[in-house]
Amino acid sequence: MMTIDAQVANLVEGRKPPTDISDLAHQGMVYYLATPYSNAPGGHEHAYRIACITAARLIDRGVNVFSPIAHGHAIAQHGQMKTDAIGWAGINNSILAGCDGLIVAMAPGWRDSSGVAEEIELAEWHDLPVYYMSPDGVISTTPPSFDLGEAA
Repeated sequence: MMTIDAQVANLVEGRKPPTDISDLAHQGMVYYLATPYSNAPGGHEHAYRIACITAARLIDRGVNVFSPIAHGHAIAQHGQMKTDAIGWAGINNSILAGCDGLIVAMAPGWRDSSGVAEEIELAEWHDLPVYYMSPDGVISTTPPSFDLGEAA
């Protein structure tokens, strides 16, 4: 979640919280994209496509984003590596720690994803803002209290 200091700074400086993916397009800022993978509905290949499409959408709107799924899936597949979260935790956690925030794509399975939950926890531990992005590109600093119907 956005830190209290960041929320106060936004209020003092008259900045509104982001509500659209374009609001996150800042020169030099890089966001880590959290999407479900290991137990995602539709399997790994479907989760990979969702991650790539979501990353492309963000990049097209001017948001610098790193997707560990778009990065790691092809490497694991072609390098005949494991796709388990433990094997990728070192690089993913290091990259997340160096990012300016976390974007959680509310794709199918995001609420049940232990990987997404761990990434949110790690981002909060590093005092990074966490943004939740709905399938239609609406951004919120709090997860919805209702089910979005798991639309992608």
